[in-house]
Amino acid sequence: MSKITSLETSNSISDYEDEEQDTISVATSECSRNDQVILAEDGQQDQPNFGNIAVTNSTDIHFGNKTYYQGPVTIKQVLYANSKNSDSDGETAVNSNFASDNPGFVPDQFAAKVKVDGSDKVNVTETRQPKGTRWLQRFSRQHVLLITSLAVVLLMSLITLMVVLMNRHQSANNGLPPQYPKDSDEQDSGIPPDYPVDSVENSTLASEFRIISRKEWLADPPKPGVEVLKIPVPYVIIMHTASEPCSSEEVCKKMVKDVQEFHAEGRGWSDIGYSFLVGGDGNAYEGRGWYNVGAQVYGYNSACIGIAFIGIFGQVLPPLRQLNAARELIRIGLDLKVISPNYKLLTARQLQTTQSPGEALYKLLIRILLLFLDPSVNVTLPPKLKVIPRSEWLAQPPIEQLSNLVQPIPYVVISHTATDNCSEQAICKIRIRDLQSFQIEGKGLWDISYNFLVGGDGYAYEGRGWNYEGAHTFGYNSKSIGIAFVGTFHRMRPPPYQLLAAKQLIEKGIESGVLAKNYRLFGEKQLQDTLSPGATLYEEIKTWPKWTNGTLFPHLED
Repeated sequence: MSKITSLETSNSISDYEDEEQDTISVATSECSRNDQVILAEDGQQDQPNFGNIAVTNSTDIHFGNKTYYQGPVTIKQVLYANSKNSDSDGETAVNSNFASDNPGFVPDQFAAKVKVDGSDKVNVTETRQPKGTRWLQRFSRQHVLLITSLAVVLLMSLITLMVVLMNRHQSANNGLPPQYPKDSDEQDSGIPPDYPVDSVENSTLASEFRIISRKEWLADPPKPGVEVLKIPVPYVIIMHTASEPCSSEEVCKKMVKDVQEFHAEGRGWSDIGYSFLVGGDGNAYEGRGWYNVGAQVYGYNSACIGIAFIGIFGQVLPPLRQLNAARELIRIGLDLKVISPNYKLLTARQLQTTQSPGEALYKLLIRILLLFLDPSVNVTLPPKLKVIPRSEWLAQPPIEQLSNLVQPIPYVVISHTATDNCSEQAICKIRIRDLQSFQIEGKGLWDISYNFLVGGDGYAYEGRGWNYEGAHTFGYNSKSIGIAFVGTFHRMRPPPYQLLAAKQLIEKGIESGVLAKNYRLFGEKQLQDTLSPGATLYEEIKTWPKWTNGTLFPHLED
């Protein structure tokens, strides 16, 4: 145990002999085993005694040994209850941190001051570090900044890792964008839009294309004189009967029978003049057939197959099923090698003075019917897709604000409108405008439900467009583009122009970045309980490259 001895000195300076003697008292401190410093009273034993010392013109004077401490030093205030018996059992130490127990407690603002008042008590206060914070003194500001920087880097690394893992998970999930909003409440249930009821005309369609034989339509036998046709023939000639149209097999049979009677009895011919007739029911009717010379266009009868459309088509167009019947008939003729592979398609009005097959049908044939024969033919296709804007088909504005779509959009949904078909722009505009009115006023939708519609005229029509959510497929309106084929396609295939318009529209969406390059294509019937698109159209889109097999709703699978 080491002791620090107090020093008591008396300074007598000649100029101040009469003044009170200054006394400096420094308590003896004793280092205990726990490194605490305890201050004792003045006047302990074994203190050295110095004589009088005169100091003149000097500063920083020190007598006795100096003691230096490295590191923090804690000085506690000790109060002895009995100053005369410092070694007795009655000695009591009071912690200076509690003013209530220590009447001599010195507030913080007077810390580190020593009060010497000549009394028996020595009050010493010293500022000390709170317990548990001393280790902070060992760190410099640079250390703190370094540790803080490392913590920030670690936190950012963890956040980056989480984002990468989440993106990988989303990429593994079909490569689709991560999140899309839920559908708006416009279409508030899983029930698809209520389409208009198919017309009575459509309800009488045959399940598939057929050639109705002479026996079935009760044809009279031909008179003598019908010649055998030399095959293969180089021409196919289109006409119309200039009679009332028909839309059911029963009515069409009667119409064909009437034409035969007119030709045989009124014209004096040996039989009905045409090789075949096609009706509005979608069937073909055998006239003179594949192997007999007809009485259709003077100068070409022995070198052609003549096909007559039942009806008159100066201002109105034949229904699409009637056009399809002509297409199928020509294909059969090619398969039978009755029609030359290099045949030419002509109309009666090109070869003689007549209005047949009517102005409307004539204008349509060059544009559409040639494409029926081979969908890959591209000679008369428009070089670019034409999209008819809303203003041109006189659309009414939406009755509510439509929700925006998140792009790129991952799905394309194909539907049909379940209405009558259209094959020219004027009729298609009417069909689409009527459909919008029906869906807004009859079904309470905010606008026409589809993003786009494609007509039999080969044009696309803007519905809600690329940027706004549709109301066509519940659960997928907010993340899909809905494309509707104008018409009903349960048994009839859409014309090539209509199919091409849909394909061009999808390509335009990809090129503009609106559609995801890895988009998935569905028929509406795969995603909700509906017959749309019709069976024939559905079989067609199943051959498209992005069509996705199955359904995202297993309970809807048959």
